[in-house]
Amino acid sequence: MLVASGNWDQFKQDFWSGDVVDRDEDDDVRPVFQRLLDERRARAIAKYIDSGFGTVPGAIVLSAQTRAHLRFDRDSGELTFRADPRAFLIIDGQHRVFGFRLAKKAVSAPVVIYNRLTRAQECRLFMDINTKQKPVPGELLLDIRRLSEVESKTDALLHDVFDMFFQREDSALKELL
Repeated sequence: MLVASGNWDQFKQDFWSGDVVDRDEDDDVRPVFQRLLDERRARAIAKYIDSGFGTVPGAIVLSAQTRAHLRFDRDSGELTFRADPRAFLIIDGQHRVFGFRLAKKAVSAPVVIYNRLTRAQECRLFMDINTKQKPVPGELLLDIRRLSEVESKTDALLHDVFDMFFQREDSALKELL
């Protein structure tokens, strides 16, 4: 699907985990703004996928490089690109992508592809993604863990203590929560 986004085209597409882009840590193609790959984190994602929990939510954000020869046919809705391991730069989601590569199971993941970004725009996008996102409050995570039935005993205890401080009229924290 083509989405107009400022002065560039943005595509939203699912891809299968076997269709990942390549990356060489020693290659000078890797931009200096990208974090180093934490293999332990990528292995943890692969283990999560292989354990049967499904996909890792959140779109992978890519920037099509010139060598991608990215084309979108508006009539058919088909997005085509050259099969080149350096066709796309991973702006966000490198650990998910490489976790997909390590996983034994294939999963579908949403992908957002920016086209015709300059290096400066790629850097700004990386900064925006990594500095402007607000984490989910801890108390909301406690509620979500309970609802999703993955709450640990410690989480359950914390949830109960939080509820007690929130609900009791004589709580010293009543107006602060």
